[in-house]
Amino acid sequence: MPFTTFDDTVSGSGAADLGGNRVYYVSWNVTVDGPRVRQPTEEDSDHLNGVGYFALGNVLDSGGVFTGDGWDEEHWMNWRQGQWICPPGEVGTSFSRAIAERIHWGLSAGTSVHLVVLGDNE
Repeated sequence: MPFTTFDDTVSGSGAADLGGNRVYYVSWNVTVDGPRVRQPTEEDSDHLNGVGYFALGNVLDSGGVFTGDGWDEEHWMNWRQGQWICPPGEVGTSFSRAIAERIHWGLSAGTSVHLVVLGDNE
């Protein structure tokens, strides 16, 4: 059964453990616009540039070859409130999930974002 595996307001650059090892989606809400955050068009107050990104990853120590975290591609937060949904990748009746036990973020100076991750455990 899915549950919230991470729920926090973050700033700067950092990483945290998720409370599970599979991710269904990541949602965010920009709570503070730093000085680099821009609204690219006057007509759309929800569209933003310069907020920052998040990336999902895993601890690579268990393989014995690498030490530390490994990160997947970055996902740019270009909306005041938005979501990234794990792309379809499974055949069957279940939802797709990304395999991840960690989240990393990098936000522009002075910017804060509330991040929520919905996932589960294998």
